[in-house]
Amino acid sequence: MVDTYPIPPANIEPNVDTAGLQNVLTHTVHAKDRLQTVRENLDRTTLNVADSLIAKHIAHSEQLSRMITEKGGKPDASGGVGSSLSASLSKIGAMFDDDTADSMETIRDGEEEVMDAFGEALGKITDGPEHDELVEMRDEISRICKGDTVA
Repeated sequence: MVDTYPIPPANIEPNVDTAGLQNVLTHTVHAKDRLQTVRENLDRTTLNVADSLIAKHIAHSEQLSRMITEKGGKPDASGGVGSSLSASLSKIGAMFDDDTADSMETIRDGEEEVMDAFGEALGKITDGPEHDELVEMRDEISRICKGDTVA
């Protein structure tokens, strides 16, 4: 299969770190895959949070892929081996863990990797529309993890 991406614009901004964006994308895909793997074992409240996060991760993956492409990069939204490993470990853990009391804390811990990736990217992309988009995406994840609603 041949990957097709739009031709990047001629006015690519060199100050945008596509590697940082890719790192956020990879961690976003990992988090989505992990949540999709364990969602069947969650209590109703935690399931609602997980479903909100999954939906946001899907939207953010698309947004990050667009940002990378616009800056001349080639996004990899597969998640690779790390995503498969993360999902497998989460599934094994869920088989032996019947206690849903810690489910929300486990979800928050998993989202820390995504938040750290956002922090790293924001350390390199300090202004402009990409910065603003990253801040908004990070804040959306943070609000969901805190139990706040996201528009």
